[in-house]
Amino acid sequence: MIPAPNYKTVFESLPACHVLLSPGFVILAATASYCKATHTTPQQILNRNLFDIFPENAHTVEHPEGKNLAYSLKQVLRTKTAHALALQRYNLQVPSAKDSTTVERWWRLTNTPVLNLQQEIIYIISTVEDVTYMMDTLEEVENNFKAVPKTKM
Repeated sequence: MIPAPNYKTVFESLPACHVLLSPGFVILAATASYCKATHTTPQQILNRNLFDIFPENAHTVEHPEGKNLAYSLKQVLRTKTAHALALQRYNLQVPSAKDSTTVERWWRLTNTPVLNLQQEIIYIISTVEDVTYMMDTLEEVENNFKAVPKTKM
């Protein structure tokens, strides 16, 4: 006989960066990949509001309406459909041996509702992908392009 699946363990073991939120944005579960990417531990983030853990910083509030995480989550609650954001810059505090340092990170985010049989939102799955490497590559290409001398033809 196959034992009943432990969905919490399955969720936490997913290879991508996911966090399971309540409709009030309380973190209920997080994948190991999410914790690694955000330099957090489950003990630090579980049962806490997402915005207490990751308050909006200067780089997130500079986006016009419709481009930040809070807006995206509210869209999910309003429309009951997934919402993807444009790439987001969000700097993280990374603990080091002596103190913590701030590192620039770029993220791709998608928020997806989980509905019950009555079509009410019971959870939101927030999926993040660190795309800093992509932004760094783009910046490098732009800098190399600017360094190429202009020639007249």
